[in-house]
Amino acid sequence: MRVRSLTATLATALVLAACGDSGTSSSDTTTADTTGADVAEDTATAEDTATAEDTATAEDTATAEDTASVEDTATVEDTTEADTTPVEDPAAKTCPGILTCFEADCIGLPLAQQQTCVQACLSEGDASEQQAVIDLQTCVQTKNCIPADTTDASLKGAFECQRQCLSQTAACFAGSFGAGGCSELSGCLELCDDSDIMCQRDCFAAASQEQAQYYIDYEYCGLSQCYNTEDPIAQDTCLQQVIHEPACSDTYNQCFGSTGAGPGAGAGGGAE
Repeated sequence: MRVRSLTATLATALVLAACGDSGTSSSDTTTADTTGADVAEDTATAEDTATAEDTATAEDTATAEDTASVEDTATVEDTTEADTTPVEDPAAKTCPGILTCFEADCIGLPLAQQQTCVQACLSEGDASEQQAVIDLQTCVQTKNCIPADTTDASLKGAFECQRQCLSQTAACFAGSFGAGGCSELSGCLELCDDSDIMCQRDCFAAASQEQAQYYIDYEYCGLSQCYNTEDPIAQDTCLQQVIHEPACSDTYNQCFGSTGAGPGAGAGGGAE
């Protein structure tokens, strides 16, 4: 699993958007054709056209009872209510879900719109999950880990800096902690789809806080060295290499080794 955006700015601004209306013209509704004197003689042949008995077969055509099976089709009330009401996504209420919303919907918007978008994402979460986002964001901002832009170089620096916020990041991902190890967490995450937030959360929640921090430190160290949006294959190759190099070998050993060091090893400076 790779978490690539933890730096969206929190805001509380609300902006209301109004939509315009459209006008219609009445110039097309002229009644000149229906009042023409020329057709009066033709239409006034009531004797000829008054074969109401023949044409007035309303009894035959008025099989409204057959066609008016509105009762069958008018089950809209049942289907619409059932389809629209239970559309809530439990992942959207979690801290990782809120961060995913930030990244997917808010980044790149003009400032005013971004602030509104961020607040909308945040408001989807439960109170404890909102607090987890705020705690993480406070650490990221305090440590000055917000990248200058979205280039790979800036994001690499941000991942390295965010290794100082391991406890807040782990709390965000896990929600609560268990007693599992770092290697177990890694193996569990390998079975989750990249977009399956709830699967990933279950994996983190099964690990202890310390072991979850080990995993995040290992991940972020690798991303700080190898993050590559243009070539994911090159990124994966780099990640395989860097865990055996001094830059990230400590984080690999503390996650997958038999003993393990304290969380926060490496250039990031440790957990808060």
